[in-house]
Amino acid sequence: MLKRSHLWGQPLLMLLLWVGVPFPQTKDGTNLNIILAQNQDSRSICPNELAPEIKKIIQRPDMARSHWGILIQPIHSDLNLYALNSEKFFTPASNIKLLTTAAALLEFGSQFQIRTSIYSQGDTPNLQTLRLVGQGDPTITTDTLKTLAQQLKQQGIQQIEKLLIQDGYFKNSGIPPMWEWDDLFFSYGVPANSFVLNENAFKLILTPTQVGQPVKITWSDPIAAKQWQIENSTTTTDSTTDNTISIQGYFAQSRLMIRGQLGNDLTGEQETIAIINPTQYFIDTLAQVLETEGITVKQKQIISEPSSNNSEQEIAVLTSPPLENIIKTVNHESHNLYAETLFKLLEVQSNEPQTSILQKQLTQLGINSNTYKLVDGSGLSRHNLATPEAFVLLLQKMSQTPQGEVYRNSFAVGGVNGTLANRFKDTPMQGKIQAKTGSLSGVSALSGYVDISDDETLVFSIMVNTSEQPNTNLRQGIDQIILLLGQLKKCS
Repeated sequence: MLKRSHLWGQPLLMLLLWVGVPFPQTKDGTNLNIILAQNQDSRSICPNELAPEIKKIIQRPDMARSHWGILIQPIHSDLNLYALNSEKFFTPASNIKLLTTAAALLEFGSQFQIRTSIYSQGDTPNLQTLRLVGQGDPTITTDTLKTLAQQLKQQGIQQIEKLLIQDGYFKNSGIPPMWEWDDLFFSYGVPANSFVLNENAFKLILTPTQVGQPVKITWSDPIAAKQWQIENSTTTTDSTTDNTISIQGYFAQSRLMIRGQLGNDLTGEQETIAIINPTQYFIDTLAQVLETEGITVKQKQIISEPSSNNSEQEIAVLTSPPLENIIKTVNHESHNLYAETLFKLLEVQSNEPQTSILQKQLTQLGINSNTYKLVDGSGLSRHNLATPEAFVLLLQKMSQTPQGEVYRNSFAVGGVNGTLANRFKDTPMQGKIQAKTGSLSGVSALSGYVDISDDETLVFSIMVNTSEQPNTNLRQGIDQIILLLGQLKKCS
C-alpha cells in the first residue's frame, strides 16, 4: 500500500554512507551492495547536510565530468530534500516507460485487454475466408496459434480457401525513425505492429565444431530464419582462447555478418534476433500451424482494408492478459516491444498528432507537457527528453489515483526482482525500493519510490548523461545516493 508521509516538516537524522572509497569494479551490483552495506558510518546528519554528502559522490574524479539531474521529495509534499538540475532536460532512456505506462493505465484501465478477432465466411467444413484483425497484441505466441487452430478444428473446419491477415491497425507501424540502425537487428529493437508473434524475435544458436572449422549456426525458428541471410566468418578454437563472437547487421539489408571465435569447450552461445517482416512471419506460421492441425490452407494474403462482406461472422477471438500484467512486464523487465505497443495504442485513440492522447492524460494528471518530449514509448531513442521534476511529479500524482497501487507494483523491487534483482541486495534497502531503471551508453537513470521507514516514503529521479564512464560505475553512484536516503532518521 502507498504510505503517507508526515514527518518532513521536522528535522531529520541520517546515518551516512561513507563515500570516500573508490568504486569497486563489478559486473553486477551484488558485490558493490555488500561493500556499500559494510561501509556505513554511525554518524548522523540532518537534511541540510544531505547536499554535501551527495556532492561527495557526484563530484568524485571519475564522476565529475558527467551531467547529473536529481530531485528527491516526500511522496505527498513538494519540499525539495535535494535538487540538482531538476528542471533541465535529460535523455531518460527507459525511464520514458514511466510516462507511457501511466498514460495507458489512465486511458484504458488496468483490466483492458487487446483483442485479435477472427472472422469467417462460408460454411464448414470448407470456409471461403478466414480473416484475422490484429490490434497489436504483443503476447501472442506459437502456442496461442496452436490453441486457436484446435478450436477451429473442433468447429468442424477442414479447409480454408483464403487465409487473410488484416494489417494496418496502427497508423505508424514499424520501427520509429529515431532509433539507431544497429539496434534494429536484435530483440530489444523489434517493431510494434498490428500482428506480433513470439515478441517478433527468435534465437540464433552458435555451437563450436572441430578446431579450425566454422562455428555451427542454427535457428530456433526455421520460418523466421528464411528472412535473413547469414555470412559466417567464425572459427572454432581450442579452450585456451577467448570467446570473441560478434554479430553485425548491414544497413537496410537483411544480412547478418557473424565474426569471431568460439572455444570448443563451450556448449554454445545464443543471441535473440529481430524478425524483419513480422506480419509475413505471423501469416506463414499460422498457415503452418493450421496445416499441422489438419486444416488445409489454399491461399494466404496480407490485406490493409476491412472486408465489405456482410456475410462474415466472428467465430473466435484472442485476448491479451489484462493491461496491469502488460504494464508490469514493461516496467519490471524494461520491455521495449510492450512499451511501444502501448504507445501506438494511445496513438490510435485520436486523429491528432502522435502523442496527443498520452499528453492529454498526463496534462490532466498535472504533468506539464513542457517537461518532457517523447518520440517513442520505450526510451530507446536518444531524442526523448524529460526532466527529473517531470518524473517526481508523475510518481506523486499517480500515487493519488485509483491506479496508483497497480502502477507502483509494476516496478522492479531492489534486490528482489526485475531489472533491480542484483542491485541493493544485502543492503538495508533490499525490498524497500520500487523503481524503473534506464540505460543507454553514457546514460543511466533510476526513478521511483523508496520506503525509508514504515510510514515514510520518498519519490526520486536520478539521471546521469554525457558520461564516458561505464554504466556499471554510473549505477554504483546512483545506488550510493539511494542508500543515503535509506538511512534518514529524525534528528534529536
